[in-house]
Amino acid sequence: MHFKLDNFKPIKSAEIKVNDLTLIFGDNNTGKTYLAYALYGLLSKWGNVALGIEFLDKEQRKSFLGNKQIKINKRDLNKEEILNSLALAYAKTMASEVFLSQSELSPKIQLLNIDFVKNKKIKRQIGQDDWLYLTINEESIEIQIDSEYEIDFRMVNHLILKEIFSVPNIFISVSERLGISLFQKDLDENTANII
Repeated sequence: MHFKLDNFKPIKSAEIKVNDLTLIFGDNNTGKTYLAYALYGLLSKWGNVALGIEFLDKEQRKSFLGNKQIKINKRDLNKEEILNSLALAYAKTMASEVFLSQSELSPKIQLLNIDFVKNKKIKRQIGQDDWLYLTINEESIEIQIDSEYEIDFRMVNHLILKEIFSVPNIFISVSERLGISLFQKDLDENTANII
């Protein structure tokens, strides 16, 4: 996965490739922490960012709600358009909610090289006696609902978008400069004891 961020606080432009272990390092005051927190915010809140983004077109949605099931070929989905919608939604959220003091230049985010999940089966309860079944394989995505009642499609759409992309789990550890000043007295005592 590639994450590109432009016009955000001290960052004019940054691009990062997320691997199993990703280290961000560099000179002081270059925006490393902002980049790390922006990336963390996106990956940890992926499902929330997907709220309000349409996955199925009107015809597919009508068919799905009528039949309570649908099978979609992955090749028929515009992955880049979906990812651009997610990136735009997150940029708005990040600028307004996460970093309130953002300047008038709105941040721009690009998400690249994010693949669909290859194989996954999910059974989710979406009501008291209502279930959503999501089966993803190499070529298609099958969605089925077991419910006697009309379903809130926004919730179904949200669950689908949350699960279809291969997004890494993330843990962030930012080095802190505060530790030195907090423990300065202890460090001085330990140094004195050694000498």
